[in-house]
Amino acid sequence: MDENSKKEEFSYAYIKMIAAIAGVDVSFSNRPSDNAGIDLTFKVTHAIDNLYTVSIDAQVKCVSSATIYDSYIKYVLKVKNYKR
Repeated sequence: MDENSKKEEFSYAYIKMIAAIAGVDVSFSNRPSDNAGIDLTFKVTHAIDNLYTVSIDAQVKCVSSATIYDSYIKYVLKVKNYKR
C-alpha cells in the first residue's frame, strides 16, 4: 500500500471512531462523488433542535506534516480541492 493510501485509510478510521462516539452515521462515497470532492457523508438520525435527519458532505485530508499554531493547523490546499 502506498503512503497516500495509508493516510487515506488512517483518516477514514479516525473519522469513523469519532463519529461512533458521537452517535453519528458516516458513509464513504463512491468514486464519482469522491471525484467531485465528497469523500464521506455524516448523517444524524436522532433529533437535534427538532430536526430529525441532518446530512453533511465532507472532504477529508490527512497530512504527515503541517504548520501547527496555538489554536489552529495551517495546511495549504489547492483551489481545485475545495472550489466547485
